[in-house]
Amino acid sequence: MKVLQLSTSLLGGAGIASQRAHISLRSEGIDSRLISLSRPESNSSSENFIQNITRNRPQELRSKALTVFQQLIVQKGPHLQTPMSLGINPKKFGINDFDVIHIHAMYNFVNTNTLEQILNYGKPTFITLHDQRFTSGGCHGSLECKNYKISCQKCPQVRSIFQPLVTNALRDTKQLLESTLNKPTIIAPSDWLGKIAHEAFPDILIKTVYNCVEDFFLEISQDGKKFLNREQISIGFMALNLNNPYKDMRTLINAISILDETLKKKIKLVLIGEGQVNNLPSGVEIYRTGKLDGSERIKFIRDLDVMVIPSVQDNLPNVMCEALALGVPVIGSNVGGIPEILRKFSLPIFAAGNYRELSSILNLGYELRSFKVDQELARNLFSSNSYAKKMAKIYSGDFS
Repeated sequence: MKVLQLSTSLLGGAGIASQRAHISLRSEGIDSRLISLSRPESNSSSENFIQNITRNRPQELRSKALTVFQQLIVQKGPHLQTPMSLGINPKKFGINDFDVIHIHAMYNFVNTNTLEQILNYGKPTFITLHDQRFTSGGCHGSLECKNYKISCQKCPQVRSIFQPLVTNALRDTKQLLESTLNKPTIIAPSDWLGKIAHEAFPDILIKTVYNCVEDFFLEISQDGKKFLNREQISIGFMALNLNNPYKDMRTLINAISILDETLKKKIKLVLIGEGQVNNLPSGVEIYRTGKLDGSERIKFIRDLDVMVIPSVQDNLPNVMCEALALGVPVIGSNVGGIPEILRKFSLPIFAAGNYRELSSILNLGYELRSFKVDQELARNLFSSNSYAKKMAKIYSGDFS
């Protein structure tokens, strides 16, 4: 079986997930090829099966201009809205050489027109949803908005003059899915996003398959965890961009800020990611790692007492899967796919944005170490082997 995987980028949550999917399939003997607009950063052997394609200079400028226009003019808040999208001519993908097509991105790489052309090849086609964009008119995260149920009428996240762009974008997607004979299968990395996809496209087959982590995250046992300083309480936060409004680091900072001063002196806040952070809590040791790759992140994540994920919008955060695979407890907000995973591990959940509720959990201090992670469960949920076997069955038409 030859599988073509398409991902706009190899960076960010979706990019990392697409690379992991590709590598896991190859490790199980499936001939997977990954095509992206970005180049691999590492020198791993999997690079031999990752192809970078490029746009010409005018196309690159148009792509960048379209993104900037939508960020600065179309959307009226901090949350990403991209109703307009450029596509790539699918002839560049060599689709006839593959048995299965698996799409990981629907912005500025595979747009509606590109998807229609891909479906016309008649190959089994799968679309993994890494955010809500495909189920809306361009909204990467709808927060609590349910307008996708009514074709994204009067989108609250864009300026009123551009609201028809959002409605038309979702209409085009729905019309394509209704009219095509070769209907794609949607892969949702969480039951939460699967439910949204079903509400948006009730006639499309949807399967939940959790994203996987690299095997080296699962090879480190909880017994091997060593705290750098047993007198400190080490709390972690991770995001590619520490200031990403969806990740909401401010809630964590506010939660720590109202803790008792004696407890704050015992806290070490580990920030994994890039970006200037202002107004950090006083009386707390702050450690910034900058950008790290997967193998580098291990040594920082595994020595945490807890990882905190205070997102106001998220699907299945890679950091949550990585921390649990390393035996590190996670405290997370009650949005997206976060609570469905944390409930499986009996770990704390708080209301998104409620820093006082999060602070009351962190106030446990050293007792935070009493939270335990079932690493065998983490292996079953997030191992590359588990992911590859599930996808191989689905690719072959076994949806049981």
